[in-house]
Amino acid sequence: MRAQIVSMRQAGVSIRGISNAMHVAKSTVWGIINRYNQQCHCKNNHKPGWRPILDDNNHADLDANPQPWQMIWLHVWNPHQWGCIIWTNECSFELGKKSDQVRVWRTPNKKYNLTNLQVNHQSGHRSIMIWACFVGSTKGPLNAAAFIKQVYDPALLPFLNQMANAPYIQGHQNIAMMEDGAPIHTAWLSNEWHQANAIAKLPWPAHSPDLNPIENVWCKMKSPVIKHYNPHTIAELRAAIYGAWNDLPAQFLVDCLFKMHDCMQFVINHNGGPTRW
Repeated sequence: MRAQIVSMRQAGVSIRGISNAMHVAKSTVWGIINRYNQQCHCKNNHKPGWRPILDDNNHADLDANPQPWQMIWLHVWNPHQWGCIIWTNECSFELGKKSDQVRVWRTPNKKYNLTNLQVNHQSGHRSIMIWACFVGSTKGPLNAAAFIKQVYDPALLPFLNQMANAPYIQGHQNIAMMEDGAPIHTAWLSNEWHQANAIAKLPWPAHSPDLNPIENVWCKMKSPVIKHYNPHTIAELRAAIYGAWNDLPAQFLVDCLFKMHDCMQFVINHNGGPTRW
């Protein structure tokens, strides 16, 4: 339209005639003609404001380094492959803390909105930090989490050596260990220990406990620890935790691994947001 207005003006048509023919205001016609006379074009000038923060190099870097949840598709494996991962994590069991779920009023399809989720905070209750692991349908040792001295050397390493001959792992070259990005897992002592013992680690996105099937194990254990054992002292709490761990059926671990595909796909579909796992 701007080119037509300029052409009509150059052909001798009046401003009023152009306005009537193009059905635009005379002030608009004047503006287009004046801009053409001053700048020899009728395009819009660059809009004022902040300069773009990201340049071409930034965009290229973003394309080459996607968000962690975008890389999850690399790990959409089958249950057998998930069964070759040593799943590990820590969990805090508090004395006297109820394990019942908190219920909220919400609108349909808003279950996983952040406003409908409860954030856990540190409290002054007496608690025990427990570390555990499992691979396939086999439970590993349960330890108080002090890592290299109390977990890695006396518990994890013997378990890994034992599981190296398991039927579903034997000969599998992709066995790896899953740990989240907690500082205690990424400290140089921990990394040095993994390298010294030739233990590969599965790349893992930050803030993703719902992707770790052992979180379902903790959830399964916490209810009987409080309701069935009803501990009143730290010693009773520790005994209750070990009892719940020993009572955990192996089939539950297998079921968790069979749900991994759906869990990963859910995270991908929701752009890394909260899930029901």
